Parts: sequence; structure tokens; C-alpha cells
Amino acid sequence: ALVSYQLMRATAKHGIKVILNGQGGDETLAGYPNYFRHYWNDVEHAKGLRQAWREMGAL
Repeated sequence: ALVSYQLMRATAKHGIKVILNGQGGDETLAGYPNYFRHYWNDVEHAKGLRQAWREMGAL
């Protein structure tokens, strides 16, 4: 975390306002079992069991 902070601070000194570093990708793409379960429940509730299985295949 310290290295990321230092990198972001150094880029800000050069006027860069946005940096994409990949932090949080596991949560977004259901990389952890807990997040996967919540994503599954949301998709199943909104779109049904068949569509939930299709979307899980895409992950």
C-alpha cells in the first residue's frame, strides 16, 4: 500500500489526475468466494437461474 501511495503522489506532482492500476479487480470480477456468492444471488434474482448460469460461464 505504501508503494502505491508513493507512486500516486509522484504522478500527482506531474499533473496526472487519473491513474489506472488494477486495484479492486478481484472484487469487481467476483474473484473472491464471498463476492462471487453475492454476484450470483444478484444475477439469479434479477434474471433467473438460467441466465445466472450463462453469466457465470463468462467469468
